Amino acid sequence: PLWIASPTFGPRVPMVLIEPSAENLLPYSEDFSNSAWSKNNVTLSSGFSAPDGSMNASKLEANATDSSLQNTFTVASGTTYSVSFYLKTISGSLETAIALGSPGFPQNEGEGGRYKNITVTDEWQRFTLTSTADANAATGISFGGFNSFSTGEEVYIWGAQLETGSVATSYIPTSGSTVTRAADDLVISGSDFDFYNQSEGTFYVESVLSGADNQPVIFEASNNTLSYRVLSYYNNNNLESYVHSTGSSVFTYGNRPPAGQLSRASLSYKTDNVLACLDGGTVEDDLSVTIPTNLTQLQIGQHLNMQDTYSLNGHIKRLIYWPYHSDSL
Repeated sequence: PLWIASPTFGPRVPMVLIEPSAENLLPYSEDFSNSAWSKNNVTLSSGFSAPDGSMNASKLEANATDSSLQNTFTVASGTTYSVSFYLKTISGSLETAIALGSPGFPQNEGEGGRYKNITVTDEWQRFTLTSTADANAATGISFGGFNSFSTGEEVYIWGAQLETGSVATSYIPTSGSTVTRAADDLVISGSDFDFYNQSEGTFYVESVLSGADNQPVIFEASNNTLSYRVLSYYNNNNLESYVHSTGSSVFTYGNRPPAGQLSRASLSYKTDNVLACLDGGTVEDDLSVTIPTNLTQLQIGQHLNMQDTYSLNGHIKRLIYWPYHSDSL
């Protein structure tokens, strides 16, 4: 069988990280000494060890009550933004906050609001806040200010990122201009696709979603057209299987798991016998379906037209393919 996994990144286990395109809208993601960052009652020093092994982290020392670090930008009403910082203390823990500005964002606390209270420890952590702008406004992002970052308190900071979308994607460094990362494009084609049995086969995949919206594709076998494909993807509520040849077989099975939770899905196909199962639940079937037999590629974590709304935006822990049908999912 085909077996795919990678030590790219994952929570303590090897996983393949697959993300849509994203742009860090902050031109200076590490150089907090730049004038784009307003230092309000803080002393800034540079040259400290960062999570990526560089010496590009900075240290902030508060000189007064409600000290803060801020950056300004313009938001569009109805657009969702995610802001993130890597933070750690020198020792102990620190109760503080990250925030988006007003006007521009709702005045409440937590995800979907203007600010988020956080606990910074002496281990590097990435803190994020996602909210949808409720006005067109010139506004800002900040660390500290909303919750006590007061005289004598110190914190290391690195890797600031502001992006559109409901998920903070992996860090994109900037040094003087915004930077866009292309969507991940994992495709097996040509002679590498010879493992695929056109008439029957079984997929098993373990995946973790980063967000709770959009329609992330887990995998798709196709002939690079919208007419013929075998795919399995999450919509906003369920896991869905879609097999298309001269006719279509579409059915849902199981509830979409929450962001961050590992799920296990299987799909087995042959003529008039398509089976699917999620996390050991009920096996759903379609016993009247024609299987496409001219497929040429397997795309992992993305739809063939590469729209970001279909990106997995998460991790693949394991993808296994057997070139025969199975009645035991």
